[in-house]
Amino acid sequence: MALPEFAPLRLPLRRRLQTLAVLQWVCSFLLLGQLCTLLFVLALRGPLWLPALLYGLWLLADRDTPRRGGRPSAWVRSWPVWNHFRDYFPISVILGENGGKRGLGGISEGILGFCGSRCGF
Repeated sequence: MALPEFAPLRLPLRRRLQTLAVLQWVCSFLLLGQLCTLLFVLALRGPLWLPALLYGLWLLADRDTPRRGGRPSAWVRSWPVWNHFRDYFPISVILGENGGKRGLGGISEGILGFCGSRCGF
């Protein structure tokens, strides 16, 4: 069995922080939903059933928020982790023939939509 190859120790701290920021986001994306669902179900079955039930009712009443654009937070958007995340993906805006922004090869969402405010777009 081959052992995994790790990054060399001479990589600068800036690059390591960029990788850590992306790893944190990927792990949050893949695991946080399942973990929160498990905790919610356990709370419903335990002594915290009333706050969990009230939270579930609030989720039901608030289910249209993503379609309305969510709740953007200037405090969260100002976290330094997004600078490291942005610098991991060296992107730039491509202008179309009419001068409009096309994004990444015609895609206006994705990384550009996610951290566009940190990139000055």
